[in-house]
Amino acid sequence: MIPSEHSAMGALAASVLTYLWNRKNPNQNLSILVMAVLGAIAARIPDWDITLVEVFGVEGSNFAHRSVYTHSILGIILFSTLLYMVLIATNSIRKKFNHTNFISVKVVTFILTIAFATHILFDALEAYPTPTLYPISDHRFTGWVPGSVYHNTIFLFSTWIVGYGGSIALILSEKNNHNSSPK
Repeated sequence: MIPSEHSAMGALAASVLTYLWNRKNPNQNLSILVMAVLGAIAARIPDWDITLVEVFGVEGSNFAHRSVYTHSILGIILFSTLLYMVLIATNSIRKKFNHTNFISVKVVTFILTIAFATHILFDALEAYPTPTLYPISDHRFTGWVPGSVYHNTIFLFSTWIVGYGGSIALILSEKNNHNSSPK
């Protein structure tokens, strides 16, 4: 499976938010690299049904593509709620086994929810009906960017350069900041 433009933008969104968090909270740093990878995964989740076809060859699994459960405000709420519960459970398990490193549940949930939402934002711009504002509205909105742009190799590589390149630049910048800070 080739990474999509969604995963590149999700990685960039997670990287930027993590970088900003780390600058504001130097004693509670998160790994930009880890968050970029998780952001890329989170941004790809709304297309889980397409992934089933591409990766596992599960024919007929494209029943939910761009549904209210994946490509809408409801999808964002469902994702963030599930993620929040998983992170709380992870911290509980870590506590049970006496691990002292805990995941910052609210911060990580926020960052990965924004990465997930970048997918919906990009799809809302495409000229394809999407229930973006569900449950506020049942209307399926259609963007103005032709699908041929989204499925163009130049567009895909451009998003990779911006998304993953931006993430790499932020990782290197933070590493450079740590190396140049007084000890």
